[in-house]
Amino acid sequence: MKRELSFILLFALLLRLITFSGPVYGQTVSNASGDLTGVNLGELIHLVWAVEPGTDEYFIYRSYFGGTWVLLYTWPGDLLPSTRGQVDVTPDAASNILCYRVDAKNKLRVVIRTYKPICVPVYVL
Repeated sequence: MKRELSFILLFALLLRLITFSGPVYGQTVSNASGDLTGVNLGELIHLVWAVEPGTDEYFIYRSYFGGTWVLLYTWPGDLLPSTRGQVDVTPDAASNILCYRVDAKNKLRVVIRTYKPICVPVYVL
């Protein structure tokens, strides 16, 4: 009886920790290099990445967690001085883990840098 009660209490505690320690509104996720970040704001993901010198255009890709990369946007390489940003407006941000990758390409369309991808957790109030 004591053993069953202990198991039930442990299970309840773990369930509570899982329920309350999940991702929350506005949680920022960065890659290991710290040069690509994303924030889930419910129905949009705000991405920011560091500038790569010599870039003519940035290519922003998205995948559903574990899925195929799909090109979403291109962004000119000469608009902002130190960081670039893009907003991905998608209702999928409220219910899916979305992953992002950025490629920097020069004028010849050669990839000069691929940023380490990030996966932005599901939006939770």
